Amino acid sequence: MSLGKYLTSRAFFIQFGIALAIIAVLAYLFMHWLTFTTDHGNEITVPNLSKLSEEQVEEKLDELDLDYVLLDSVDYNSDYPKFSVVEQDPLPGAKVKVGRKVYIKINASGFSSVRIPDLIEKTYREAVPTLKALGLKKEP
Repeated sequence: MSLGKYLTSRAFFIQFGIALAIIAVLAYLFMHWLTFTTDHGNEITVPNLSKLSEEQVEEKLDELDLDYVLLDSVDYNSDYPKFSVVEQDPLPGAKVKVGRKVYIKINASGFSSVRIPDLIEKTYREAVPTLKALGLKKEP
């Protein structure tokens, strides 16, 4: 039997139909399995953790079945209490799955110490960039 006759034969169309049915059933089962394993539709809104202590964060996230990871402390910011959350990822209001990790950064305990370099016999134009490089600001 030639290829052209086979492609137009009844046996080919029956086998092709069976193959399409098997693919359709497998695709349907795969989509339902995927929905089940990824918990599709079960989302939690991430709370605002700003200005909370690490203990308060742990309590709040435990209630929602979320975990947290303390990344680092950031430079002291006087707008936030000591050792409170300054940054978080994902941001407040984001939708996440159960068990997702929320990454937080906390405020330092105080201003960091800066060693002032020797500015004796330096001009004003030399001293200002040196101090700015240390993170200090020039007051007007």
